Formats: sequence, C-alpha cells, structure tokens
Amino acid sequence: MKYAIYKSEVGLYAKEYYDKVDPELFNRRGVFGWQKLGPDRFPIVVNSVGGRCSFYPVEDNFVEIIEVDEDQEPLTREQRYPKNSPDFYFGWISPDGDTYNCGHEGHIKCADAICKELGIKTYNGERYLEDHGWAKTLREAPYTPYNKRTRCVWAKDLFLTKKQADALFDAGLYENRDVRIMVEMSQEKWR
Repeated sequence: MKYAIYKSEVGLYAKEYYDKVDPELFNRRGVFGWQKLGPDRFPIVVNSVGGRCSFYPVEDNFVEIIEVDEDQEPLTREQRYPKNSPDFYFGWISPDGDTYNCGHEGHIKCADAICKELGIKTYNGERYLEDHGWAKTLREAPYTPYNKRTRCVWAKDLFLTKKQADALFDAGLYENRDVRIMVEMSQEKWR
C-alpha cells in the first residue's frame, strides 16, 4: 500500500495513495465512486472513510509518499499523536502525567492508538482510558469561532493524580477554575 503523508498541527496523518485504477483493491478498501474515474484523473488520495480527491504534491503540509505492507499501519502512534510534546494543547494525560497531543477532534482515534500500543484490546479506547484514570483536555462547547482556542479538562469523578495536576500546570491550565476544584478535591487522596 502506498500512502501520502501530511503534517497536521500536532503530528502526521496518512491518506491512501493510488496512481492507477485497481478495481479489486478499490472494492476491498471501500473507495467511493472510483468507477467514474478515468486514467487521466490519477493520482488520487483516499481518506480513512473512503472519500477521495486528487493528489496535489505542492500542498504546504505534504511530506512524502511511503509504501508499506497492506496489513501494516503507515504511521506509529508517536508520529500521529506525539507523547510529551512541548506543543501539547488538546489531548490525553495519563495517570503518570504523560501527555498525548491529539488536536481538537482526535481524542477517539488517539485513545484507540494508545490502547493498541499498550496491548489493551477494547472496542472503545476512549471509555477505557476514562475508566482507568486518564484525563483529557478538550475544547469548550459550544464550538463557535469565538472559543476556538479555549480549553476545559475532563477527569472521571473529577479526580486527578498529582502528576496529572503537574502536567496541567505545565500546560497552562492550573488557573482554570474547574482544574483548581479538581486539584482541591483530589489532594486528600494524594496524602
């Protein structure tokens, strides 16, 4: 399989890359509308849900084309969701205080990648992490242009570990009213 690799705000992402018609592969991979494409419409890239568009190598965020075995992931969790990145803004915080940067809309896929890397078999990585003491930083709702860079913190039962509190301090969230309440409520268990 060939993939076009792109750079996002937090890491890398991949789209399947095709430079010619391959009906068997397109059917197996669920590529939408490939039957309407003539040979002059290639190369194309396909996203994770089968949507396709023309490939433009001049895009500012394009990195490279790579080739991997069909059953192999094109990117590692670290490449997609960097651990302990100095640019951490939205993402997951482990009970040990490690941060996993995933951007505003990447929590579910990031959780699944973390669970896979840890060898945890689950159908819902986000629920698993939440139930096992992970906290997350999210964008405040409602999602409007006016609060695009706002953050809130979610932790099950409002409990944070000391290391999570430290990570939130490093992320500039310690003055957040909700974080201060969580820290205050959690301090009894830290002793």
